[in-house]
Amino acid sequence: MIRTLISLRGLFVIVIVLFHNKFQPVYQWERCGVMFFFILSGFLLTLRHDFTHFDISGWWRFFIRRVSRVWPLHLLVWAVFMLIYLAFSVPFSSVASILNATLLHAWVPVHSICMSVNVPSWFLSAIVFCYCCFPLLRVMTHRVRLRYQFFCAIAVAVGLTALLPMLSRRYADFLYFFPPARLFDFFLGMLLAQFYQLRPQGRPQYGQAMATVIELSVLLILIQVWFLARYTDMLAEWTDAVIWWLPVSMLIFCFASHDGCEGWIGRLLRSRPLVMMGDISFEIFLLHMIVPFAYSYCVAPIFGHYGIDVYYVPLALRLVMIVAVSWAAHRWFTIPLQSRMRKYFERVPDNA
Repeated sequence: MIRTLISLRGLFVIVIVLFHNKFQPVYQWERCGVMFFFILSGFLLTLRHDFTHFDISGWWRFFIRRVSRVWPLHLLVWAVFMLIYLAFSVPFSSVASILNATLLHAWVPVHSICMSVNVPSWFLSAIVFCYCCFPLLRVMTHRVRLRYQFFCAIAVAVGLTALLPMLSRRYADFLYFFPPARLFDFFLGMLLAQFYQLRPQGRPQYGQAMATVIELSVLLILIQVWFLARYTDMLAEWTDAVIWWLPVSMLIFCFASHDGCEGWIGRLLRSRPLVMMGDISFEIFLLHMIVPFAYSYCVAPIFGHYGIDVYYVPLALRLVMIVAVSWAAHRWFTIPLQSRMRKYFERVPDNA
């Protein structure tokens, strides 16, 4: 795994946490973060898995492997939410909760269902669908020339950019979470990986100074796009969600290409604290809603208060709580579980 991309994953998940905590300076960056995770998933899977032909057993093995990485922790968080709901008589929808547990909730065009229980889990609903489609898409990329894939991607991007402003807010909002719509972001990552594989092998011919200039230029482009979306009215509603396709792709391609020969920005991203944050980014993403929620109902009453809005906890302390719990979940839940799953798959033959 490319360490700079691990660190970027950690930084973007912190942005999403800050957004959900209503920290206004990061507004619009959360859309960049969501786009980053979809594109990065397609990019990395394409580099790691090469399906030259499609068969059911291979597809099933791949799908189960991927789902086993995301579903157990999701189900654990879901169970904690359910326990708190029942223990404190918090009203909830049984239908929405079941759909959320099975990661089917993002398919339902009802906000109370799509955003039910653990709000960030809509991303898992969409990414699991992308996992389901990946083997077939990977076979397709072998049979369709890269330039035709590129032209097709441009046509779809132009079509979506034109379509979104014409939709009502309700339908545009649903399309943002709808798994088939996010499949295009995932495919962009696959397309980017194919271009990445065409680059000349070995270290770039330029030195650290030029690498720093390139990295800084990409970051400045990101900042310009953020400024355009955040502070101007040039973009129609929801079009600001799709302008991140190109700059996010440039960001991933830049730091992936500089792996091992980074500029100063890349070296900073390779620092141990940032890489550690990236390592636990999945846990942070799934736990950042349940940690303050559980504190609100289970811990705050000990001090004679109910609700985190009444018993105020500063944002910095919330972040410390979230990171600490996420690290513990990664250390004592994710790592042991993944180790057992890896041993299980090693014992199961490919044709099982």
